[in-house]
Amino acid sequence: MGLTLTNEQIDQTYNGLIKMNDNVGVTAVLKPLSDGLGTDLPFEISTTGVNFTGTVTGIPTPPVVPPGLVSGTGPDSLKSDDSLTTTQSFAGAPDSIAIGNGARSNQSKNISIGTGTAGDDSTIIIGDAIAPSGFQSSQESIAIGNDYAVNLAFRGRSVSIGRNVYPSQRGVYIGNGAYHNLGGSEKGVALGFNAQTSQADCTSLGADTLTTAVGSTAIGKGVTAAIANTASLKELEVQTVGGGITMYSPNGTAFKLTVTDAGALLIS
Repeated sequence: MGLTLTNEQIDQTYNGLIKMNDNVGVTAVLKPLSDGLGTDLPFEISTTGVNFTGTVTGIPTPPVVPPGLVSGTGPDSLKSDDSLTTTQSFAGAPDSIAIGNGARSNQSKNISIGTGTAGDDSTIIIGDAIAPSGFQSSQESIAIGNDYAVNLAFRGRSVSIGRNVYPSQRGVYIGNGAYHNLGGSEKGVALGFNAQTSQADCTSLGADTLTTAVGSTAIGKGVTAAIANTASLKELEVQTVGGGITMYSPNGTAFKLTVTDAGALLIS
């Protein structure tokens, strides 16, 4: 605790008082403080602020913020700071982003996030992309998951989600091992573990499904659809009471196949 000025004489204590160095009150202009002997202090004050002019001690050092994203070599591009990765990421195209060890954005408007990711124009790739040689995310496609591979030549404008997913061009493939095994075909859909298509305009729904004819649809685990423009499944249940299957005669007349309460087939 400091000494009190109570009952002390001014001429014996003024040298220890703090005042403005010009003996004028505080103004809008920063001015140093001084003691009663006129010795300036490393501190300035005004009606709007204060300023330290000397060394400031006792304030904790701010924590070191690790590096994050930095500018890439392409216009308006971003990449991981080199200190964060073993293999440098690369964002060399306009409006591109590359985040992760060895991630590359070689084309414009590409976003590559994850180890070894690489994409074409206007693609989004997220995951650990250890793709086979010559494969990467193709133009205007979205790939999410480990070991994706979208063939550059044939599989643009596709969506692939899961591990080891190979979609068709303009296709949607979701599930580990979802696969299209004919590069030139397009517009396929495969949903489920190891769901596969091999022709254009095919749909495989369910684990281990396979379509082998153009326009065919396989529904249910382990189903193979081998008839063009036909849906194949193991069994069909119509759950609507009184419901049935509508079919058309050669002249276009619609007939509905249902069943009576006695179990007899009824066509109406």
